[in-house]
Amino acid sequence: MKNTFRLLVFLLLVGGWGLAATSLHVVRTSQSPREFVIVPKNRLGIADTYVDTRTWTLDDVPNHKALVGRMIETEKYMAIAHVTGETEPAEVQQRLADALMRTPQPAAKVETTTAPASPTTKKKPGNERTPQTTKRKSDNKRGQIAAR
Repeated sequence: MKNTFRLLVFLLLVGGWGLAATSLHVVRTSQSPREFVIVPKNRLGIADTYVDTRTWTLDDVPNHKALVGRMIETEKYMAIAHVTGETEPAEVQQRLADALMRTPQPAAKVETTTAPASPTTKKKPGNERTPQTTKRKSDNKRGQIAAR
């Protein structure tokens, strides 16, 4: 009975902490007096529960619209003033609001290629040999299909 009660209390504590985590934004900033800012969320969810803004630029603001919008609503936007480079509160708010209107940018641009890797060793000019083709008919058909 004692162990069951302890398990129940533990589960209630962990569940409460989880619920509290889904209702708050914890924002890490580069300001020295208040390094962490806690902002209540509009909706429960795990998106943007912890956000590190120390390396943000204005291009990162549209990717976190709910967080920045909520910081403007609760008037805690000066915590991320380093993103705009401004010191005047009205200018910071205006620049953040303008950045929110932009479309989100992808986090990283990944270039895809279908070309084979280039050889790293250089061949001497005179010792070039043409490769002998031993392709089957089915290989040629695959190449034609891939070229379409």
